[in-house]
Amino acid sequence: MRIVLTFFILFLFLGCKKEVVEKGEPSEVTVSYSDKTVVTEKGYEDVIVAVNEKTQQYTFKKDGFKDQPKAGEVILIPGELMRKVKSVRSSGSNYVVETEDAVLTEVIENGTIAFDLTPQWGEASSLRIDGREILTNGRRIAVSPIEHEVSVGGVDHKIIIEPQMKDGKINACTFRFQMSKGKSTAFEAVGTATLPIQQTKMVIENGKLKNFDSKNKGLKGDFTIKMATAGGNSGEHSLKLPQMAISIPIRYLPGPAGPIPNPIPMTIDIGVQFVSQITITDPKSSATGQSKVSFDADAGFQFLGSEVISSGDFHRSEIPEGTFDSAANIGLPIDLQFGMAFPRVSFNIANQEVAYVHVGYTTGSRLKWGPLCKSGYSKVLVQGGYELKVLGQTLSSGSKVFKEMKKEAGSNCD
Repeated sequence: MRIVLTFFILFLFLGCKKEVVEKGEPSEVTVSYSDKTVVTEKGYEDVIVAVNEKTQQYTFKKDGFKDQPKAGEVILIPGELMRKVKSVRSSGSNYVVETEDAVLTEVIENGTIAFDLTPQWGEASSLRIDGREILTNGRRIAVSPIEHEVSVGGVDHKIIIEPQMKDGKINACTFRFQMSKGKSTAFEAVGTATLPIQQTKMVIENGKLKNFDSKNKGLKGDFTIKMATAGGNSGEHSLKLPQMAISIPIRYLPGPAGPIPNPIPMTIDIGVQFVSQITITDPKSSATGQSKVSFDADAGFQFLGSEVISSGDFHRSEIPEGTFDSAANIGLPIDLQFGMAFPRVSFNIANQEVAYVHVGYTTGSRLKWGPLCKSGYSKVLVQGGYELKVLGQTLSSGSKVFKEMKKEAGSNCD
């Protein structure tokens, strides 16, 4: 089950685009490094011999450095790696370095990094599931239309992905995801998704964060959800995906005279989650639901000296229709719920999440007694969060629901 759903997420977001980023407003990149920063003379593949992901031990070639790195310094491979040195030992022509997460304000003494770009799906370089890398180095997924069927653990899955071209660019996908378990339970999600414009600005003065501004403009989606359950095993059941994200590296930023190399390793990660919850106390019970949603949302965070200001809203949020039904023997309840959150867009520095936003959608159909009540609902919300530890602000973290819209159907229901 977990593997199959993982493939769906991968195909949904990698089957659509060839370019990494589409340029927006010209970027600004002016940085001066601190005395603790050790900038390598060679690139990632030329200087790194081996990496132990579990212990974060790196083996570097000695000829990539002028001098041996020291504990407390930060090794920077521009645009690719930023790790703080805990210890170093010499091993032939290599250095074996124990590392830990680095803080950007330890690397940059003074500087501004600002960009305005739209991430594109086709050149994603990483797929992580529960923190584990799935793609081998350099691997890419084909951008042609995909149809995939598989059965695992008695659950059948069918995936159909069709890239869409608009104004000469493949910037959206239609998708169909189907899941069924015998004749008892089925879910289907059909629709389109589009990634937002990412606007980010960071200002560091004298080794301290002065300003951080991260906005996502135009998180868009249109889809239909259908679900049904009848009979099957009694009790409570749920299907959940592990945490996952597809990473799009920001190696270059759009500049007035052409691309500007990004001095800091950054990525935009695209995540998706599907969750279901079924409560059946009688094998003769049944529940169905169908609903639609259409949205266009903005959301973001701004840090100014000591406080974080959040902003977000729906430009468009529509739940135009929904039909729900449920049935069970007297006194026996039934509850069927399905939810999805996409696109979940996060901005990351050196594999540390700084800020994220997503649009979440849930729908449910239930029957309860005392008095008898049949009801259904659809809910859509835009939500986000931030964690500024990598920017030197250990106390600045939080999350917020920016906007929520709900439509209910039912009578005599609480």
